[in-house]
Amino acid sequence: MGNRFTTAPVSDTNWLIYDTLYPGNDSRHVVARIEAAEDFYDVAWVRPLPLPTTYLRLEDALYDVERCTARGSVCDSTRPISIPHMPPVRSAER
Repeated sequence: MGNRFTTAPVSDTNWLIYDTLYPGNDSRHVVARIEAAEDFYDVAWVRPLPLPTTYLRLEDALYDVERCTARGSVCDSTRPISIPHMPPVRSAER
């Protein structure tokens, strides 16, 4: 995968995931905030991404955001599938 996304430490236990496609003053530049807990990483997605909020490794969160935003991935939005409407079946009148 590409190098579109990168992590940057904010403190000893906090990181940000940046989207290098956008400049630092663009609101789309920050993708997620990550905080290290005891045995996992807690991720707060800034963008509306359908991804987990808990990871065992920091690299897994970075990999998931790369995979999810790749062109043509399953995370892309699509139009809803039409469901044909059928009137309810009526019972015979007595």
